[in-house]
Amino acid sequence: MSTLVKICGVTTPGDAALAAAAGADLVGFVLHPGARRGVTVGQAADIVTAVRDAGAEPVAVFVDQGPVEIETLAESLGLGVVQLHGPPAKAARYELPAGLARI
Repeated sequence: MSTLVKICGVTTPGDAALAAAAGADLVGFVLHPGARRGVTVGQAADIVTAVRDAGAEPVAVFVDQGPVEIETLAESLGLGVVQLHGPPAKAARYELPAGLARI
C-alpha cells in the first residue's frame, strides 16, 4: 500500500502545476463562494488542466453544495474525485454516482 499526497487550496494553475511537480498525487481547489481560497468554476477549469498536464489528479472541495450541484460541476470539469467538507456536501455522498470517488 502506497501513501498518496494531496495538496489543497491552490488558487492558480501555476501553483497547481508546482504542487504536482513537487510530487503531489492529488491537487485540490475549493469550489465554495466566500472561502478564503475559493475559486470560480472558470478558474477551476484552468487548474484542472494544469494539474492533469503535470501528471496529477485534480480534486474539487465542496462545502455547502448538494448532490445535484456536486455531480453537475464534477461532470463539467471532468473530475473523478471530489472532497466533501461540510454537512450538506457530506450528506450528498450517498447520492453521487458510484464512479465519482469521494475523500
